[in-house]
Amino acid sequence: MSKNNYSKGLVLFFIIIWGSYLVHYYYTTPKFVEISELLINPDKYHGKKVLVVGKIVDAKYKETEWGPKYTVYKLSDGTGVIKVFADGFKDPEMCSWAKGVKIWVVGKYYKEKHVRSYVFFNQIDAEEIGLTREEMRKVQTYLDKLYDCRKDCEKYADPESCKEFCKNNLLKTKPSKDN
Repeated sequence: MSKNNYSKGLVLFFIIIWGSYLVHYYYTTPKFVEISELLINPDKYHGKKVLVVGKIVDAKYKETEWGPKYTVYKLSDGTGVIKVFADGFKDPEMCSWAKGVKIWVVGKYYKEKHVRSYVFFNQIDAEEIGLTREEMRKVQTYLDKLYDCRKDCEKYADPESCKEFCKNNLLKTKPSKDN
């Protein structure tokens, strides 16, 4: 094989590898979509991975008849509301806390999904859920206030009741509110 043919073969090999990577990246990377876009064009996104950002307007912790636990969020971005299904949930108390919190969700969108004898419409099956940076800052501010309050408790005769006071008063102003 001549040097020229070898070079052409090597270049072609790298083009094929790079092209395969780009195709894989295109089809596996979630696309940012407004909720209204999902609701207007459900066929376009059915079965595809999407990324949505919005505030939780409702959250319910549930358990199926056959065992698995899950959480259903209603998420709004101001353009529409959609259900987000998330496997499991460790703390059902968090559902009441979750309302108003701004999150991002990566998952598969389904125009219609059949699970046993149930049919669900316009739902995202979450693969990843996270707080937005804005919410992370609020949580950090809350934790800083809690730490400062508890640190001040060391000065009091009954530090444990002081710490309980800090926790209860700060819980009234949970991190999802602008504090």
